[in-house]
Amino acid sequence: MENTNLGYQYNMIYNYFTKLLGHKEEKKMYELKKVSIPSGETIAYREVGSGDLTILLIHGNQSSSIIYHNFMKRYEDKAKVYALDLPGFGESSYNNKHTKIDDWAKDVNDFMEVIGIDRAIVVGHSAGGGVGLKLAADFPDKLSHLIPVGSVGVKGFLLPKLDRFLRPIPDEYVYSYEDVANHPSIKLVEKLIKGKAKLSTRNMWKQSLYHIKSPERSMYEIYIDEFFKERCFTDISVALCQFNITDEVTYKKGDGSIKNITAPVTYFHGKKDLVVPFAIAEDSIKYFPNGADLIGLNQAGHMVFNDSPNEFYSHVDRIIAQYI
Repeated sequence: MENTNLGYQYNMIYNYFTKLLGHKEEKKMYELKKVSIPSGETIAYREVGSGDLTILLIHGNQSSSIIYHNFMKRYEDKAKVYALDLPGFGESSYNNKHTKIDDWAKDVNDFMEVIGIDRAIVVGHSAGGGVGLKLAADFPDKLSHLIPVGSVGVKGFLLPKLDRFLRPIPDEYVYSYEDVANHPSIKLVEKLIKGKAKLSTRNMWKQSLYHIKSPERSMYEIYIDEFFKERCFTDISVALCQFNITDEVTYKKGDGSIKNITAPVTYFHGKKDLVVPFAIAEDSIKYFPNGADLIGLNQAGHMVFNDSPNEFYSHVDRIIAQYI
């Protein structure tokens, strides 16, 4: 950890004022459990509720299962709800280097097998939406409904190629491991993780994830601490850039596996999303063989359930009601 640079000084000032201002009473978090899967990874997860209906929650990049705390609280009386830390995130292991979104999707399927989840409503946020999409494509019988939220597109994440002045080059993107790993935005995030730079992380998130509304202070601190546990940021960023389940060509032809998705699909996407633009969701729903619904939230950015919780949960309530 850096201890002589400006970032360290910022963190010291930030921590001082955080303590000075005080926190609300910290919320009681749902207990983390752990289970081993055949690949040799150990999956950390949270579970609440009971009943015949199962909901499985898959978090996105720069996150962990903790992001679903409020979701779990809302539905624990209606279903059995699981939220897992993907390998490389939170308290899960990262023993095997992952190179494709397929790898994380297989981890989730293995988790379901070990836990005994036959079928579930799967909610995937951001990168977790990509994992959910690939899960639905490769293991279609495991999903009763797929809900991508602020999800990466079915043709992957578009990371712009930059010119020598660090300006995006129109309609040019990076795909190779080397190009993605050396992209200034990726290198910046890796530096924040390694330096545990809290203030700089908040500034970054203020311009991307939380430009609409910040989480309550006590939860924000937890989200940042969880972000610093990530060990696979570059790996999953490359995998997202190379992700493509259509038959179309990005840097190469996609695998076409979207045609295997049989579960109903309902997209939720903020119309003010700065990470994955709303147009990506509009384009993605065109490729599903059985169609897909898209619910656009006018006042939400990338963190839909944080920015417009009442609207988001009212729609989710109606979906869940179909299965109770």
